[in-house]
Amino acid sequence: MLNWIHPSSAEFSAAKPANDDARSTRPRHLQTEGKAIMPLSAADIERLGDTPITLESTHYPNVYLRMDGTGVPTSMAGGGTVNCQYGIGPYEKFRARGQADGSFSFESATFSNIFLRMVTGSGVTTATGPGGTVNCQINANGGGDEKFFLNVA
Repeated sequence: MLNWIHPSSAEFSAAKPANDDARSTRPRHLQTEGKAIMPLSAADIERLGDTPITLESTHYPNVYLRMDGTGVPTSMAGGGTVNCQYGIGPYEKFRARGQADGSFSFESATFSNIFLRMVTGSGVTTATGPGGTVNCQINANGGGDEKFFLNVA
């Protein structure tokens, strides 16, 4: 789920559900560290510009995609660390950059000019199963390994 971190939490409020285990369902307009979060559509993302978004797991509430762009090489080899984090900190914020083909590149809001990258190497298919590499790339807005289509899950 893509979420917009609303700058004014005073406009939104909701109580945390009593049963907030990893698989529970909950209202999406929740307070998180003083900020309201709201689900976004692709059209919403295109209008955001430089406003940061988060990528929250739909299966594990309050678990977000995290990207640490420390040490990404300028050689275009990819690097840094991409994993998940409970809660929202600076490494969990991204800027969606719309592309001409309708896809998006995701730039770190903390590490300027560092983009989410997914490389499959020889290919990830039904036959091969999971694999590939997810990390960061420098100066790669709209690059082949740095573009993603948004789909309803």
